[in-house]
Amino acid sequence: MAIVYKHLEALAGAPSKAVVEQVVEDCFEYRRTVFPAEKLGVLGNDLSIPSEKAVQVVKALTGVIRKAVYDAISVADVAALFPEGFHPQLGKLLSIVIHARLGKFRQACVKSQCSMPRLRNFEWRLDMQTSSNHVAEMSIPSVIVQLEIEKDGGSSGAAAKPAGDGDTRMVAFELSEASLATMLEGLGKIRDQLNNVAHSSAST
Repeated sequence: MAIVYKHLEALAGAPSKAVVEQVVEDCFEYRRTVFPAEKLGVLGNDLSIPSEKAVQVVKALTGVIRKAVYDAISVADVAALFPEGFHPQLGKLLSIVIHARLGKFRQACVKSQCSMPRLRNFEWRLDMQTSSNHVAEMSIPSVIVQLEIEKDGGSSGAAAKPAGDGDTRMVAFELSEASLATMLEGLGKIRDQLNNVAHSSAST
């Protein structure tokens, strides 16, 4: 669902930074459930807006928080989530408040999610396909990738299975040269973000 950023501008009327901090905390806490009517009423009173507008603020802010949790590392990354022309002071405040809580929010996400399938092994081979037209025949290279996946070991609240003790399944897919380049670029970005997180953790 697209984020309607203009709904967030009601937060510019917050009487204090503490109000913004509280609504950020509440939006994350209730991101998967119904936002409590009592808290909506309090937010509406704080911002001097009706409950219907408060609901719009909560939906938009929850969307920004979700994107920040999965995509942002620095304050600048969070700030980049806001569109050009967005209220500058409010954007700066929200970026700082959200960034300060990213570590806690991510830990909460990990604890609440089911354990994900794990990659046990992978194999690949080069495949040559013959493409023919009326002019000539040409060989088109592609890569066949086969992944051995260990299935979900259960929720994080249950006793975790040791790696290698779960059921496995095989997943095979084909990649063209262009698709492989796109995949490698994405994996490179993941590697860079993991390195940034590791360096940030080591320096704190």
